Amino acid sequence: MTSTIDAPATPEMRAACTVVVRRLPRQAPVAEAPEPDHAVEPAAPDPWGSGRALAYREVRTVLQMMMETLDGRRPRSQLGGRLSKEVLRYLAVAGGRLNPPADRRTAALRGRHGPPALRTVRVSHPAEGVAEASAVWRLRGRFRALAARFEWTGTRWVCTALHLG
Repeated sequence: MTSTIDAPATPEMRAACTVVVRRLPRQAPVAEAPEPDHAVEPAAPDPWGSGRALAYREVRTVLQMMMETLDGRRPRSQLGGRLSKEVLRYLAVAGGRLNPPADRRTAALRGRHGPPALRTVRVSHPAEGVAEASAVWRLRGRFRALAARFEWTGTRWVCTALHLG
């Protein structure tokens, strides 16, 4: 839509719309900060800095393995050493609850929706040697939530608590 002004512009209107461009005065270049006269030692590396990335990868891997176990695509024996005995028991009970007796419909659903998938994984470190994870995962077309706690044993991260929603 275009609008037009029927009245001619008055000198006052022209003066109000005049644009004035002025050059700014030249400024002196900013002097660089002088070098310190003492040597600065680099900060000690954070022992958990690179460990946090490792923890995230390990936690995500273990959670994916748990999802595959719940779907029946991976035997629980492959999770040995990565889960505490309580979590293994919980997984066995949850697997029975999530996997009703196999029939054609269940098999068809498993094939149609593909393998279980982790969507979002968040890992926090509330204390040294502890990682807590929350995740959204998909199993047979349904989205679910989970919470897990991992503890560092000195050689690997072990899942010590798990809650599936």
